Amino acid sequence: MSDKRNDSLLEIALELMESKRKPKSIGKLAKEVFELKGLTSSEIQSSMSQFEMDFMLSGYFICCGEDPKTGEKLWDLKNRQPFSLLDKDGNSLDDPYGDDEGGRSGSVDADGLVYDGGGIDDVDTGTAVLGHSAKDG
Repeated sequence: MSDKRNDSLLEIALELMESKRKPKSIGKLAKEVFELKGLTSSEIQSSMSQFEMDFMLSGYFICCGEDPKTGEKLWDLKNRQPFSLLDKDGNSLDDPYGDDEGGRSGSVDADGLVYDGGGIDDVDTGTAVLGHSAKDG
């Protein structure tokens, strides 16, 4: 690789991932990127969180599992992964509210009030605003 001092950290990461052709942990990738960039340890400390945020938000990379030996998340370029891993509609995700038994029924308006047919509750406090509380039945 040529001189990388003028390239961004993300550009270097992209080039590394394209040349390596296999998933790697963000920590190992960051170490290689910082070495190629020629950063000092204090520059690395001040740049690491920004690099991780840029890496995650760039849209170029996807988490494709864990390393069975270390348990670290492995990342690769999105364009190299099968479509099934990219599940954009979230069908493979669990419903975080599916097992909530204490949830309220009814609709919530912009003011945070629940209309359940028998009365109106304030979502934040759970207290009845008009009529009886949804908790009353």
